[in-house]
Amino acid sequence: MPDEGRSTAPDIESIRSFAEASPAAVVVLAGPSHRILYSNPAFCSAAARPADALRGVPADEAFPHLRAGGHLDALDRLRTADQTWICRAQPLRLPLEEGEARFWDVEATPIRGGGVVTGLLLQLRDVSAQRRAEAALQDALAAQQAIAREAEHRIKNSLQLVASLLRLQSAHMAEPVGRSAVEAATARVLAVAEAHRALQRSPDLRKVRVSDLLDELAAGAAVQRPGTDLRTEASEALTLDAERAIPLALVLAELVEGAVRRAAAGAPATPSDPMLLSAQRRDDDAVLFEFVHGGGGAAAAEEDAAPDLGGKVVQALLRQIGAALETEHLAGGRLRTTLALPVHAADPAPAEA
Repeated sequence: MPDEGRSTAPDIESIRSFAEASPAAVVVLAGPSHRILYSNPAFCSAAARPADALRGVPADEAFPHLRAGGHLDALDRLRTADQTWICRAQPLRLPLEEGEARFWDVEATPIRGGGVVTGLLLQLRDVSAQRRAEAALQDALAAQQAIAREAEHRIKNSLQLVASLLRLQSAHMAEPVGRSAVEAATARVLAVAEAHRALQRSPDLRKVRVSDLLDELAAGAAVQRPGTDLRTEASEALTLDAERAIPLALVLAELVEGAVRRAAAGAPATPSDPMLLSAQRRDDDAVLFEFVHGGGGAAAAEEDAAPDLGGKVVQALLRQIGAALETEHLAGGRLRTTLALPVHAADPAPAEA
C-alpha cells in the first residue's frame, strides 16, 4: 500500500525526532483507513497500549469508539480538506476499557507526499485538569450568584416591609404636611426596593436592564398611588451598571411622585393622557430618559419656586451619577422632563459643603 506506507515513511523519522520527547500525544495516521504508522510514548501512555500493538492497525480497530462518536468521519473530512485544524477541549476516550473521557486540545496537520495528502499528524494535549478547574469555577460562580440573588431578594422584601409600615403610619396621620412627608419617604424606600428587584432579574448582577427598572418603578407607583397610569418604553438591550441603578431609581421615583402629587393638588391632567417614562440610547454615548406628565397648573409653579426636600435629593443624586436634568413645557399644559445619563460611570462629583 504505497499511499499508507512508503509515501509517508520519509516523514516518520523527522516527526519522531521531536515527538519522542514531546509532552503532547502524537500519532501519525496514513491512508483512507487512517492506519497508525507512529505513536509517541505520550500517546501510548494515554491509550494504555504499547507502540507495537498500535503500529499498522486502522484507527477504528484500535479505538472502536471513534466511529460511534463520529470522530472517524471527522478524520475523513480533515484528510479531504487538506488544511490544519484545531479543536479545543475535545472529549476522547483513548483506552479501550470504558471510563470517563478526558478532554484534549487536538491539532491535525495534513501530511503530503507526491503532491497529495497521504496522512494526518495529530497532536493531542490533555486539558482535563484545566477543564475540571473551569467547571469547578463555573459551579462556584453560579453558587455565588445564587447567594447574591437571594440577598437581593431579602433586601427587596425588607424594604417593601418598611414601605408597608410607612404606609400604615401615613394612613393614621391627620396632618397633611406630615402625611405628605411620610408618603414621599415611602416612595423613596420603594424606589430602592424596585432597583434591587430589577437587579435580581439581571443576567449577571453587574448590569441592570433599564426596561426592568422602569417597569418596577411603574409597578411601585401604582402601589403607592392607586390609579396612577405610568407607562414605560425602553429597549431590553439597554443596560446600566448596577452601581448607578439605585440613585437613578430614586431620581425617577422623585420625579414621578412629584408629578402625581402636583397633579392631585392642582389642575389634573386629562385622564386620556397617561404619564410616559421612556429611555433610549443617544448617539453621544448617553442614555436619555424622558418623563412626560401633566404640569399641575399653578400648584406646580409654586412648588418649583420653593424646592422641597425632594428637589434637594434629586440634585444631590444627579451630581452623584453625573446626570443632567431639564424640563420644558408642552402643549396642553403638560411637561417633559429629560435626564441625560452617561453610559459609562464617571467619578462622582464632590459633595457641596
